[in-house]
Amino acid sequence: MIMKRILATILVLCVLLCCAARAEGNMEPIGNQLVVNCDNWVSMRSEPNTKAHRVTKVPLGAVVEDCYAASNGFAYGTYEGKSGYILMKYLTADTPEGLILDVTADGVRVTGARSYSDTKENLLVSCYADNGDTLWSRSLSSDCTELTFLEVFVAPDGEGSARVMLYSAMDGLSCCDLHTGDTLWTLPAREVHLGASISHAVGEDGTMYIGGYYGPDPVAISPDGSVLWQSSADSDDTYWLYEINLMDDCIAAHYDFLIDGDSGWVYYSYGGEKLGIERDE
Repeated sequence: MIMKRILATILVLCVLLCCAARAEGNMEPIGNQLVVNCDNWVSMRSEPNTKAHRVTKVPLGAVVEDCYAASNGFAYGTYEGKSGYILMKYLTADTPEGLILDVTADGVRVTGARSYSDTKENLLVSCYADNGDTLWSRSLSSDCTELTFLEVFVAPDGEGSARVMLYSAMDGLSCCDLHTGDTLWTLPAREVHLGASISHAVGEDGTMYIGGYYGPDPVAISPDGSVLWQSSADSDDTYWLYEINLMDDCIAAHYDFLIDGDSGWVYYSYGGEKLGIERDE
């Protein structure tokens, strides 16, 4: 009986080694890949077939190493010492070009990676403990246009802690717990539309100032998700807000187009009133 088990183990190892050799020899290498576009995990299978044996579950946000493009829309790669096939629609290249956020707050590393596949814009947000373990990950998706519909940033709560802010032009602004990923509140887009390709600045008290293209001029949002005020540049010809700076005595918003077509700054008070404009030289 023991000899049969040993022979069976050797046979399985030989099959896996042959599969690995076949993958590396005949498939195009595509490098490391991130798991995206799923709720919790994806299946790694023994063959490029959705009915094949599941080798293991690979969680959202995990990195699959040494991947190769396979057949039937699958990729072949390795995760935690196990190799197999994963559907490509659940993977995106693990490249620095896609990294739009990499900060540490309250001992937690927060990363955001943006990618594009077919007609979709994707955003993968992950939080890691100081030992490198993944605390939580979340994947967002939106229709792809020339604008950016998804965003992530970290904001203080005004009481010494930080939260992760997720934005979708379709769904609105959501506040997530830094350590668990639990949604603390959501400000729906139907209540205040902040636009696309948003810009944001956050005060020390946690107040967020956000505005974007196809959206309003800067909107002030409290740490608990309440809209404090919405400002106005007083002209439909002032648009494409792409930078917000918090000054000592005012809020400076940089627009690509002012009234006469020039780019420049519009200044607002911390109560939302327009104070003046300054054209770029």
